[in-house]
Amino acid sequence: MATQLIKHLEDCAKSDAIYKPLESQWTFDERLIAKALQNVSVYFPHYSRHDESHSRQILVHIERLLGPDNIAKLSPTDTWLLLEAAYLHDIGMIISDDQLKEDYDAIKKHVEKARHSTNGDVLTVMNALLASKEKTASSIFANVDISPFQAVKLLREIIADFYRTQHPDRANKIIPNPFDEIGLNSPRNELLPARFFSLLGKICAYHGDSFDKVMELPKQQVGIGTDDCHPRFIACLLRLGDLLDLDDNRFCPVMMKVAGKLPELSEAHRQKHLAIRHFRADPDRIEIEAECPDYESYIETTKWFGWLRDEVKNQMSRWFDIVPDRSFGLLPSVGDLKAHLKDWQVFSENQRPHFELDQDRIFELLQGAGLYECKEQAMRELLQNAVDATLIRIWREHGEDCKPQPESFIKRDSAPRSEEVQNILSRYGIDVSIEKEKEEEQHNYWRITIVDQGTGISRDDLKFMMQMGSSKKNHRKRAIIEKMPVWMKPSGIFGIGLHSVFQLTDEVLIETRSIDTGETLVIRLTNPSDAQEHGNVYFQIITKPTTIEFNNPNMKEKLQEFKPWNFSNYGSRLSFVYKADKRTNYISWELGDSVDRAIQNYDGLIENENNLYIIKLAELTLNFFDYAFLSGSLKFINESYNSKFIKEPQNNVYYYSNKDKLELLNITFSESQDNFCYRGQKIKDVIIQTLHQKITKIPKKVVPYCA
Repeated sequence: MATQLIKHLEDCAKSDAIYKPLESQWTFDERLIAKALQNVSVYFPHYSRHDESHSRQILVHIERLLGPDNIAKLSPTDTWLLLEAAYLHDIGMIISDDQLKEDYDAIKKHVEKARHSTNGDVLTVMNALLASKEKTASSIFANVDISPFQAVKLLREIIADFYRTQHPDRANKIIPNPFDEIGLNSPRNELLPARFFSLLGKICAYHGDSFDKVMELPKQQVGIGTDDCHPRFIACLLRLGDLLDLDDNRFCPVMMKVAGKLPELSEAHRQKHLAIRHFRADPDRIEIEAECPDYESYIETTKWFGWLRDEVKNQMSRWFDIVPDRSFGLLPSVGDLKAHLKDWQVFSENQRPHFELDQDRIFELLQGAGLYECKEQAMRELLQNAVDATLIRIWREHGEDCKPQPESFIKRDSAPRSEEVQNILSRYGIDVSIEKEKEEEQHNYWRITIVDQGTGISRDDLKFMMQMGSSKKNHRKRAIIEKMPVWMKPSGIFGIGLHSVFQLTDEVLIETRSIDTGETLVIRLTNPSDAQEHGNVYFQIITKPTTIEFNNPNMKEKLQEFKPWNFSNYGSRLSFVYKADKRTNYISWELGDSVDRAIQNYDGLIENENNLYIIKLAELTLNFFDYAFLSGSLKFINESYNSKFIKEPQNNVYYYSNKDKLELLNITFSESQDNFCYRGQKIKDVIIQTLHQKITKIPKKVVPYCA
């Protein structure tokens, strides 16, 4: 409780009766304003407390910054202004019924602007409000297909958003005439000059304005009797006290029950306050540390810290134009204001790494909208990523440009199936496992893991990965790729490989060690379309055994320990949980069978463990390694299958042209039905027509395999 400032005003009134009106006005207002502030929650239950507890906490922090000696130096009028401003600065959040009716058209204009950055049910209510030609509930909600309780809740949040930025200016309007504006019967009479209340209104208005605006306030004015007041000083203290009220008890649990599920921004602010772990505020120093559970709260916390840091810096630069006299000394210095993510690291302060679309590639992506016949085919993209990363590493360690050059190496004109190349490629493989993570009544959850011995992922690589289609901008990697044989070059032209995984899951975990930096990273990727995460990317550098907590409800183990990778190991281990619907037909299947054969063997009277979708993933994996340049292994429900790259084509029907970058294998080929593949991916008809012209002299009983 802010007892020092109140006692100082009382002592001043006792020592000189001329200050009694200040004490009396405050005695009335302390109770009247406190009751009035309880009405803020009518439209702002989803906000932090803006009631008397907030006002008192502001005063407590002002007392902390000033210290007892400086509090004793405050003039009675300054003390009164401080007390009143702390209680009245948020009075503009009280919305009367008359005010709401008056602002109806202005609210609709606000909604017209705000709806372009809104979605879901809030957008539905906004559109209904805009479409309505009458100011009646039946007109607005006639075509809104959501619960009436939800509609009222969302409309309340829309109204709160409209008044949120206006409340400082509304305070300036209310304070001179509180009874006429909101029914607050705070006395206004000739005992205190009306000028005081006009000043008080401006002080409260400027708590939400720029620092330059605050400096427009007078530094000094006549107070009561021989007393002076310092509006600029009071406004600056109010701004600091308001910024410092960020401890972990700002949100009322009862109000949270009234509000229901919080809007995204309100939840981020709630987590911001709950994140506070260390807090120091005194005349010498300000220090705060926060451990945030997610990026949204981290961003809001770093923003708040930035505002606090800037406010102290701005005030310090003009301090002797603000403070009543130099005997008050200086503001406290700002020490560490640190925010960090629980279990994770960030690239830079106030940045939320996330997946996003490269605008230059949107048209190309739209053209490729039909790339997959089913979402399970996204598995091929992940496997190809693993192969590409491994081939790049092989070229860096065994290519002809490698220094020092190994005894056996790959030349730019080496054929992919030559013995020297095969001896090198055989040392590297891709391991895939598909294991049941957990089972529920309607769903099976499968843990899919892909392990490669590739280049791994550095922090710089991760930055490129976050933007779909931007891999071409990674000039260092592009320079390496340009020197590789064509058949070894990555095929991910559109750069959508990793992003395609979000057709299968909402969260991906990658353990990796980079060949460039030697760092072991744990990376957590989230779906860009997820309403809560919005594609957030988390990472942690692992230098010692580290336990990380996960909140994914589909994961069997919430706590996982990660260790630095062995110095000789590079590559990545990508894993995710795939949710398969049990309501699809269950089919009997053995490793190596095709999906068609599995369906033929289906017995509807026997309930088996596997369903069609997970079998599709397994079959796609096996089929992929029939064409990939690297060997692969698949572990599926405790059974293993190994697929090796074909070294010698059957029946000696084989053709490879380094000049044309064309490799042909001995699979039946006919003009009516061509089976053209590029690294295991079917080639479109327009490319097939071009290839027809190139292979007229090649025996018909072959199938082209382009490298």
